Amino acid sequence: MSSQTIYAVRGIALGTETADPAYVSSLYSNPVGLLTVRNWEFMSSAVGSFNRRDAIGVGMVGVAYRIGEDQVGALSYTPTQNFLLRFEDAPITPENNGLWPLPSAIEFRDRFRIGFAHRLSDEIALGISGRWVEEDLRTAGSNLQQASVNVSSFLASLWSFNLGFSYNVTSSIRAGALIDNVLALREAYFPDHYRQYEFRPEKIVRIAGAYDVSDRLTVTAEVNSRFASIVGYEWNNVFDVPDFTVRQGFWMTSSSNPVEALSFGLGYSYRALKFDVAYVHFPGSQTPSEGIAPGAFEPLLSLHWNRYTTNRFAFSISYAYHTGTEPLVRIEDVQFFSMVFPVNYRVHAMRPLGYARVQNTTDKTVSARLSFFVPKLMSSPTNTSQFYLGPHEVRDIPFTAEFNESILSVHDETFRDARIAVMEAEVNDYTDIEYKKVLILGRNFWNGDPLMLKYFVTPDEPRVKAFARKALYENIDFLESLPPERQPLEKARLVFNRLANLLSYYADEKTFTSVEEFDRVQYPSETLDLRGGDCDDLSVCYSALMNSLGFETAFVDVRYDSVDENGDNAHIYLLVDTKLPAYVWSSLTSNERKLVVRRNSTNRETLWIPIEPTLITKGFDAAWEQGALEYYHDVELMLGQLRGTVKIVDVY
Repeated sequence: MSSQTIYAVRGIALGTETADPAYVSSLYSNPVGLLTVRNWEFMSSAVGSFNRRDAIGVGMVGVAYRIGEDQVGALSYTPTQNFLLRFEDAPITPENNGLWPLPSAIEFRDRFRIGFAHRLSDEIALGISGRWVEEDLRTAGSNLQQASVNVSSFLASLWSFNLGFSYNVTSSIRAGALIDNVLALREAYFPDHYRQYEFRPEKIVRIAGAYDVSDRLTVTAEVNSRFASIVGYEWNNVFDVPDFTVRQGFWMTSSSNPVEALSFGLGYSYRALKFDVAYVHFPGSQTPSEGIAPGAFEPLLSLHWNRYTTNRFAFSISYAYHTGTEPLVRIEDVQFFSMVFPVNYRVHAMRPLGYARVQNTTDKTVSARLSFFVPKLMSSPTNTSQFYLGPHEVRDIPFTAEFNESILSVHDETFRDARIAVMEAEVNDYTDIEYKKVLILGRNFWNGDPLMLKYFVTPDEPRVKAFARKALYENIDFLESLPPERQPLEKARLVFNRLANLLSYYADEKTFTSVEEFDRVQYPSETLDLRGGDCDDLSVCYSALMNSLGFETAFVDVRYDSVDENGDNAHIYLLVDTKLPAYVWSSLTSNERKLVVRRNSTNRETLWIPIEPTLITKGFDAAWEQGALEYYHDVELMLGQLRGTVKIVDVY
């Protein structure tokens, strides 16, 4: 036996990489994993065994390169990688009117691999890899009449291709599938009397899943068409050591020996370098130490896992290389302050999304700029202003992000590849590039911040404008018959009551993500389509309708000391500006406490109407009455604004 690989080194330790492949080594698992390569990546590995007849050999030398934003290609070469089977000495027997010696050894060389991966969408990717397999059968002696023993050698070869698939179910759950040997093209054959010794690649279907239990623990599982299953885990930052990883895998079958193999491995990353080591133990290895009887040989269906596979250890090192010489300014680290809420995307153009720690690697002061870019969600990179770094100075540079409206098409949480680049300002050329995953939440996600809620208000939506204007148009004669000071109140009433004929109130459930629990808020047009919502949905919808008619509104966000029957301790209702001065309050109601006097965007004190949207089915008057009671209790009686339990957020 000789140095036989099972998977990539990480895959040996984990047991399977089908659902969670990575690096150049994805050529040996699921080629979809090549998409983790950011620019150039180089890898070298070595494998061997504790059998003294085996020597450690170079397992693989590979390189991968990102061709485009969504395509990566790779090539690998294994100069000493082979699978050698030795046979027992056996007498020569006559066959087909001639004397054909039985084989003394057969060697399978899996030397060359090529691969290509393409991302079809944010969730789906495909990959294909091909390998060139050479088979060398050697015999001792050619016929009985010869006094001396001659050694004969016969060669056969084939191309075999694997097809891989991956699907990001959520940011923490990934699914993968691989068809081993989906296509095999044989180029050369052994002579007919040795055909039973040829490699016969079996088409194997592998289906796997990976789940990030936390940011430190990932579990994987795989089943395949050979009725085998594999489970494994990867534990990161072990003992709080950054970038130190422990992996373990359990390989099981339905045979009499259910535990096919046990594996263990360690990994460590330092900047662009990754180190991995692994060991796999096969309790049921059936290879005799003195060789295999030729008559007992069974054709091999796989070179990487078969009845002759023996215990193996392996280690690898990979290096992610950025083109160019040592950068004048280098990116040391990138951190995000928060995840990205699509509804809040305009804010990220003004408020820093994160920072990059950069270092001047020279003995001179240099000027630089930082850029941030997420493909498809940004029209162009967002650049910082020019900054200066003294000799060998390290500084944290905050960056912003100008997303475009396509971010509103993201419906569920997803991780996107963000490119952070630093350039020397004077030459305007990148000196270092870092790729980092940024979490983009769904368009309806809301973290409970009332300041963010106002961005859900979209008065310019055609559906919103049409709904509000129709409510007034149907009652135009009535409105024109009223004195001017009554018209704002009646417009608010007409729009609300038309909404009441369409909508219902219902409490929605919180949304659990891989990060934490969030609320979901509907955009006004979604609320009109769904014909209902909770307090924040209805507040947003009614606010948008009134804004589309030129009325200012404000959210009243209340935080309670205890939770209600729905498990909530917060509530949202609305204030609507009548634009009327405070002294005309008696023309609107006989109860002064049903109105709120506050300043609007023109800095004028006007009368505002409190509205409780959860009473949508009971009509405007009931919602106004309840809203006034809540405002009096929350703001005036309990001094909510002074105590910090109430926030009022204007929506213009």
